[in-house]
Amino acid sequence: MCYKLGPPDPASADKAPKDTYFTCRKLTENLFYITEDDKWGENPFIYVRLYASTVVLIDTGCGGPHNSSDADFTSLRHFIEEYSVADNDSQPLNPGGAKNYTVICTHCHYDHIGGIMHFTESSTTSVVASSYDKDFIAGPDRLPTSSLCRFVGMNTPKYSVTVWAEDGQSITDSAGNDLGLVLYHAPGHTPDQLAIWDAQERFLFVGDTVYEHAPILFPIEGNIKNYVATIKRLQGLVKGWNSTESQSMYRNKPRQFCVAKILGRVLMACGHLTCNADAGELLRR
Repeated sequence: MCYKLGPPDPASADKAPKDTYFTCRKLTENLFYITEDDKWGENPFIYVRLYASTVVLIDTGCGGPHNSSDADFTSLRHFIEEYSVADNDSQPLNPGGAKNYTVICTHCHYDHIGGIMHFTESSTTSVVASSYDKDFIAGPDRLPTSSLCRFVGMNTPKYSVTVWAEDGQSITDSAGNDLGLVLYHAPGHTPDQLAIWDAQERFLFVGDTVYEHAPILFPIEGNIKNYVATIKRLQGLVKGWNSTESQSMYRNKPRQFCVAKILGRVLMACGHLTCNADAGELLRR
């Protein structure tokens, strides 16, 4: 959840086309972000990572268009499988649903799990969530409150977690192939918050742990002490990844080549407002 302050997010300048409640942009050749024009005004960012064997979704948005218009694309899954995305050579991200889905929940708030049932209706979809506090999600009658659904008038999505991710766990596809994604427990905003590191794309996905131009909100289950520890840990991880990149790619390069180090720095992708900020700089603020 996000209450925006200051400058608008990068996607707000272009409203979603009238036939859809989603706008899709390319971050890298295999990584896209979708902004949802939802009825709660959250405008969450949904990340889509394309692989040969699967489509990884990092969060699924709110799952609710902002009004009862007869737009053609109000379902996230329908949009991903059928909508021609200009940044993807005017092709859908997963044409016809040919690939299975791996859904990673950064945390269980309503604006991040609202569209999940469109994907869990398929038995081949894998749902990944943090094992840090399973009861926060899976405890009897916990999810309506933990997700905040009951406070905003949303029907709580029904889904089962298939992978309870341990801290530092790598994610594989259904065939056991390593996807190059490492998940870290990042409690603070919520107990179940995850951070996802994509070493190939050099992106760190942090959900609602950090973003720009808005305060980080702490519901009753939030924990400031854990949050501070998480920020310090992410600072250390990002510093190490940036250092490793610099040493491996730029050792013995001429001085003028050092400008290109910027291209290898870790970028941060957040649940709202921020999709490609310099992670080290943002975490220092």
